[in-house]
Amino acid sequence: MPLMNGWQFLDALAPHENLLRGHCHIFILTSSLALTDMEKAKTYDLVTRLIHKPIDRLEIQAIYSQLQGERAE
Repeated sequence: MPLMNGWQFLDALAPHENLLRGHCHIFILTSSLALTDMEKAKTYDLVTRLIHKPIDRLEIQAIYSQLQGERAE
């Protein structure tokens, strides 16, 4: 991202978290296998899941199913 990295973006969203919760799902797509990144992602309530690259069709279908399930509730 040209002006900020993904963590900075999540930090910028933090003040708006109450407005976004339930309306916004953030999936982090990363090539990082660092345990620290996985743990850091868990500290952001808006992050639905961290996904490792490369993403495949099964992963996309799982995301779609998860979102459809939440929509039905």
